[in-house]
Amino acid sequence: MARRGGHRRVVAPPTRLGASEEGALVPTEPAPRPTTHAPDEQAAVPRRPAAEPVLPSRSAEDTDAAWGELPERSDDARYLRDKPPHWQ
Repeated sequence: MARRGGHRRVVAPPTRLGASEEGALVPTEPAPRPTTHAPDEQAAVPRRPAAEPVLPSRSAEDTDAAWGELPERSDDARYLRDKPPHWQ
C-alpha cells in the first residue's frame, strides 16, 4: 500500500517557560540605592596622561628583533637594497 502525496512535515508545538523558570526572570530583591559622596570626598585632581599607553600598539613578539632581524636606521636602505627577482 503506497502513500499518496509527499512527505509529512513534523512541527514541534510552541513551548512556554514553566512557573519555576518564570520566577527566576524577575528579581525578588529591590535594587540597591547608589551612595552619594560629599564633594570633599571626591577630590578633583587632574590626572596626568601616562608615559606609556596601557596597551602597547605592538606586541613584543611582533617586532623585527623578535623575528631575528636587526633594526635598521630607516627603511630607505632596505627599499634600495631589496629588488624584485626580474630586475637582477
